[in-house]
Amino acid sequence: MAPLELTNTPAGRGLMMWLGLALGAGVIGVVIGSAELGMLTVLGALFALAHAVDRDSRWLGLHLFLAWILPAIAVFGFLGLAAILAGALPGLERHPAGAIVSVVAAALTALTFWPAFTDALAQRLFRRRPSTHGLRLATRLMVVGLAACYPTSVAFRIAFEQDQLDAVRIGTASFVGTLLGMVLLSLGAVGAFVTRDLRGSIARLGLRQLRAWDPVVVVLGVAALLALNTGVEWAQQAWFPAAGLHDRRVTEFIANPLSRLEMVMLGLSAGIGEELALRGALQPRLGILVTALLFGSLHVQYSWVGMIAIVLFGLLFGVVRRATSTTVVILMHVIYDLIAVMGARSS
Repeated sequence: MAPLELTNTPAGRGLMMWLGLALGAGVIGVVIGSAELGMLTVLGALFALAHAVDRDSRWLGLHLFLAWILPAIAVFGFLGLAAILAGALPGLERHPAGAIVSVVAAALTALTFWPAFTDALAQRLFRRRPSTHGLRLATRLMVVGLAACYPTSVAFRIAFEQDQLDAVRIGTASFVGTLLGMVLLSLGAVGAFVTRDLRGSIARLGLRQLRAWDPVVVVLGVAALLALNTGVEWAQQAWFPAAGLHDRRVTEFIANPLSRLEMVMLGLSAGIGEELALRGALQPRLGILVTALLFGSLHVQYSWVGMIAIVLFGLLFGVVRRATSTTVVILMHVIYDLIAVMGARSS
């Protein structure tokens, strides 16, 4: 089939829409100074392409041409991180264990190029046989995310403690770009415009109008999150004071420079973006526990105690998502983040 005829298929028209979204997001990202918007939208488009291949195998060639790029970048990124942690940059603390784990992470990521390995892992993670191209792409990204957890946490801690991050400034552009990018990534992950229309994609992500008791669930959920956070802080002060001090410093580092508008944008970006992608797109396929572990792995700036707390938060979000909807956990997450950030500022 000629290329023009292929683009007139249902999958082709959807992919042309994703091409337009990716190009538009790239331009907007450059204008507002948000690289996150372009990168996340391209990732969403790659998921849409993977779904298109599952629907129409004539897109397989393009998918195979592009599918290796992200894992390859991750492999070289892990090897570069290993070199840095091994002492390649003068002035930065060496961390041999982190360097070794980075090399292992590179090897694990390289294994995802082997179809048999990726298929077996995808079938185990997503409990679906046979695996699809979309699930294989999700599996590769999960391997990268989980493998990166320890070495990137080490690298962040070293850079943070040596005041190498003082020039880093996140603000409205970053929050807006991340929010829009995560929304588009979530839509791509469920095959929006390719295997589902927009209404079907919204339903698949678990978004719906609030029901009568949902506001009560939101209030109780936020109260549970605050109580859990209080318990973790008490445990840190009693048994892990160094971890507690690190987490407070990181939270203040993030919160103190923010204006009130930026605080709101931070809460919206994290609450909507993370919940759409994790509890909306992934949890129905991965389950509550694995999704919570992935949620924790995304917060490498915190200590190991803080990351365990985030996993516990993820478990609570997951249980509420299963019992109600993604809309409810978005509200819980946004409100909790706003309270936490404002509390860090006031302290």
